Amino acid sequence: MGTDIRESNRKTPNIYTITKMKLLSSSLLALFAAAVVSIASAEDSSLRIIKFEADWCGPCQQMKPGFEKVSKDLSSKATFQTVNVDTQKSIADQYRVTLLPTVVAVKDGKEVARITGYQSTAKLKRFVNKNS
Repeated sequence: MGTDIRESNRKTPNIYTITKMKLLSSSLLALFAAAVVSIASAEDSSLRIIKFEADWCGPCQQMKPGFEKVSKDLSSKATFQTVNVDTQKSIADQYRVTLLPTVVAVKDGKEVARITGYQSTAKLKRFVNKNS
């Protein structure tokens, strides 16, 4: 049996190529996410609650279920978003996020309030209600 010519001409990507492709795709994803947030902030006059987190951040992971509950319970008062600071660095830079987790309230495209560190579900609800 002979070798299939399609297989002999196929190049196997090396680790450099794979790494370069991953970096490029994550950069494009971050740029797209930044554009989406910027467009939403320019066009949306309602309250937006943005939670900044990272996969490696313990308090961020502990706060995730509470943030999801608040986003469901108060969806009529605000739009809720989560930003991963590792994959969406430009958005974190735009809001000057230096501590995690950080929750930012945005109204008419401008930041109106911010809380940092782990927040209980009750505190998150008070934060949203206070700024709506």
